[in-house]
Amino acid sequence: MGTVSRNCRKMNSPVLCYTPEEIIEFQNHISNSVGPCGDIVQYDKKNLFGIHIDIVAVWPRPEDPYIHLITIGAGAYSMPGGKRAEYMITLPKEWPMDVKSWRDERNFWPIRLLQNASRFPIGASTKLNWFHVLTFEGPFSVDTLQCGCIFMPLPFFKKVQLSSGKVVKILQIVPLYQREIDQCYNLGNKQVASAIKAIFAGVYCFPVSPQRALCL
Repeated sequence: MGTVSRNCRKMNSPVLCYTPEEIIEFQNHISNSVGPCGDIVQYDKKNLFGIHIDIVAVWPRPEDPYIHLITIGAGAYSMPGGKRAEYMITLPKEWPMDVKSWRDERNFWPIRLLQNASRFPIGASTKLNWFHVLTFEGPFSVDTLQCGCIFMPLPFFKKVQLSSGKVVKILQIVPLYQREIDQCYNLGNKQVASAIKAIFAGVYCFPVSPQRALCL
């Protein structure tokens, strides 16, 4: 497990980023695997940790009534062992997605979580993979007691090999309560992941739910 602080720090280093060709290829992978790759909802102006990571949206459709937010750029960084990853978090279709609403942390915390998780491997000089768990400094917002996350695989959106040779995994972020994090230590991360799947039975992804029931 890893622990991250709420705020990232800036590093003086060359900015890592995809080439234009890699961006197009990854956008095509999103469109083919999840749905039409839509707007950049969070353009990275600060390049924290020396990497440029934008966030794009796949908007709700009748056959997929969720908002999927996906990073583009995290995979430019090669984690220890050579692994690369992009990150996805899923929101209910009614989640506020305008800048004004995001001034309220109750609406912004999933985006902040996506930002911080995608930069964690660089800041901590470590790697993330499916079923890894991160813990944070207290609850994400006043409307939830969730304070960590686990990274889950999705059968339809696992990884892509870019023409440059980069192989990039996609890790879906699922927020956790402290009790669930404790159970990761006691029972193992995969046991908690199985319980998460049971909570979302019949749903192919794991949308953010600030007040959801405990999985264990």
